[in-house]
Amino acid sequence: MGNAQHPPTAEYSSRVEDGFFWVQFQSRLDLVDRAVVEILAFLRACALPGYDDFEIEVVIREGLTNSVVHGNQEDLGKKVVFEARVRDNQLTLVFEDQGAGFDWRKKRAVDSVDAELDCGRGILLMRSYGYDLRGNARGNRIELVRVFSVE
Repeated sequence: MGNAQHPPTAEYSSRVEDGFFWVQFQSRLDLVDRAVVEILAFLRACALPGYDDFEIEVVIREGLTNSVVHGNQEDLGKKVVFEARVRDNQLTLVFEDQGAGFDWRKKRAVDSVDAELDCGRGILLMRSYGYDLRGNARGNRIELVRVFSVE
């Protein structure tokens, strides 16, 4: 994979390098869709063993949507930053917003959620796909790590 770059705008900018994808965008849900398309194209090209488009799209879409809606409260003056790094068979996904943050340690400890609720499933879902989760002290930056193996 060589270097590829889209012309940056005030609302959206992305960069691809060998084993690395970066995007920053305004807190808009339509830009989540644009980012997901680019991220999936990058990850497909990385040829991770056992890669599953659906599974990874669910995880990425959940993280980006949470950053826009819950983190930045859809404030158009705030940005979401996402990074994907692939090294050997390890995938690292980083989601960062400019919101107040949340207690990711508490959410990580949850093993089930009330089926009646329409939110609160994101971290549980990410963990169910085998991602290790950690975050910063503020709780506005989440890092997911997963090692893919040949089965």
